[in-house]
Amino acid sequence: MAQNAVHFHLFLRCWLSPSMRQPSANTRNAPELEMDITCFHCKKPSPLELVSGRAVVSFRASCPHCSSDLHVCLNCSLHDRGAYHECRETSAEWVKDKERGNKCEYFQPRTGSDNKVADVSDKVKSALDDLFK
Repeated sequence: MAQNAVHFHLFLRCWLSPSMRQPSANTRNAPELEMDITCFHCKKPSPLELVSGRAVVSFRASCPHCSSDLHVCLNCSLHDRGAYHECRETSAEWVKDKERGNKCEYFQPRTGSDNKVADVSDKVKSALDDLFK
């Protein structure tokens, strides 16, 4: 009986793991789409590949325009200056230099709608700077 429970537990673990599941018939032959990530340094968009519907940025990826690292905290959607360690992911380790490449496993690329928030904050900061000149 205990051996059956172990097999069932392993079956569930494999079934729930996204890497172990087979793609559905609808997505098996679907073309991979692309998204853009805006570089924190030069503010130019760089294409990202979608793998199984998820944007992927390798640890060594760099911007084709300015050669800055792309896998950095400032390009992550979890980056928040007001949060503990400047990250909304509570399990992430502290990263000292937010502008340099890192190996954070929680990295989620900041894409289109996320970049608009950063643009608004930049506009507000520049308006405040103009006000106090």
